[in-house]
Amino acid sequence: MPNYAGDSIRYAADYGNDFHPGTISPGSYPIGPFLKPEEAWNIDTKLDDGKPGTGKVIAIYWTTCTTSGANNDYSGNYALSVTTPTCSLYFAKAF
Repeated sequence: MPNYAGDSIRYAADYGNDFHPGTISPGSYPIGPFLKPEEAWNIDTKLDDGKPGTGKVIAIYWTTCTTSGANNDYSGNYALSVTTPTCSLYFAKAF
């Protein structure tokens, strides 16, 4: 069961203690997109299940990084046809 209801960039998920690298946006946490969807998918596939909304590696920016239609659409995949950095990742329950 998600402990976070999700929003316009994050999936509804149980993140626990997490690690989330990213670029800095003014007045925001450093979670800005810095990975192409294919790069995010490669990391997710090597460390987890290869799905952007499930597991311990969870995509940020589901609206541009993935094919999901909502923040609770866990059937979506990484948008591999996108060739610009539109993703960042959460490493959920990292510690």
